Amino acid sequence: MTGMSKLVRLTAGVLLGIGLITGTAHPDDTCALRGKVVSSVDGTPLGGAMVQVSGERAQSTMTSTEGAFVFPSLKPGDFAVQAIKPGYFTASQLNPSSVPAFHIRVDASTGPVVLKLIPEGVVSGRILDENGEPVEGMQVWLQPTKASASSTTVLTKPSNGLETNEIGEYRIAGVRPGSYLLIASGEQGPQMGWQEGFTEESEAVRQTERSYPITYYPGTLSRSQAIPIQVKAGTAQRLEIRVAKQPLYRIAGRVEAVEAAERVRLILISPANRGPSGMARMTGDGSFVIPQVSPGEYLLVAAADSSGGRME
Repeated sequence: MTGMSKLVRLTAGVLLGIGLITGTAHPDDTCALRGKVVSSVDGTPLGGAMVQVSGERAQSTMTSTEGAFVFPSLKPGDFAVQAIKPGYFTASQLNPSSVPAFHIRVDASTGPVVLKLIPEGVVSGRILDENGEPVEGMQVWLQPTKASASSTTVLTKPSNGLETNEIGEYRIAGVRPGSYLLIASGEQGPQMGWQEGFTEESEAVRQTERSYPITYYPGTLSRSQAIPIQVKAGTAQRLEIRVAKQPLYRIAGRVEAVEAAERVRLILISPANRGPSGMARMTGDGSFVIPQVSPGEYLLVAAADSSGGRME
């Protein structure tokens, strides 16, 4: 009986020991990450912003009306945290080369975080003709005054154009802080053409129709006389541009000493939209015609029409 009693006590001890080990093997080691999303301008809480964390597993949540968010069950570790809201930018979006994405170490000691978003700028206004009447269908765009890493994605001229409505109004939203030229144009795209019978004795420039040329704010055809506008975060400004119809011209000339002239294309490039404002192929004797060109400043280049050709 004594031996049996010892056996029972020994078995109970073994079972108790296993139970203790099992109870400490899977602790609840998750942590909470709390914070708020606010405007960088005045600290206003931003409700309806999406907050994303990416680490071992990506998660997202929306901020409350007070701008608050919480991820209640994150495993301790390093996370990239980002807030997204239409009409706002992160600092890393505006300056990707100098401002890295926000990272944080999440553990039991991590306190609340504050994520700041930079509000967009808005530029709106009207396009009026020389008589003060609104002009419908004018293309309007902003061009950064200085090239930068981010400017290539900011409000260069849209391919389909941002056009004024029936009362001459335009509105450009989503503008990043910076310095811009405000530009309007009635041009609908480059004109192409060439004539077999054109010779160097023809007039170099011939007046044809009239149209609204590329015009810089406040109403000049010269880029050097344009007044840059300063867009600050969270600001809205209304600007008016006066435009006037101008004669369209036909530019003609001749390129000397060009082999295989039929495969060379002449292109007028406007610094206002960084794209072609007129094109023409040369004839066999090197002559060319570019019709319907608005007054303005252009760069005339010759480019090989075949693949791999270079600009001259």
